Amino acid sequence: MLNADLLSGSLKMDVISDFNMKLPNTNSFSSLDLTRDLSSDTEKVESKK
Repeated sequence: MLNADLLSGSLKMDVISDFNMKLPNTNSFSSLDLTRDLSSDTEKVESKK
């Protein structure tokens, strides 16, 4: 089971790195937006406690 997960994980990384090579600017911006969304969600959850 673990081997299958590792294989699919490395396969995804290959696809992502190919995507990065083709669209570096677009992908880096979307990554920044995603990181920002995740951190703001985390802050919301922590402030509710």
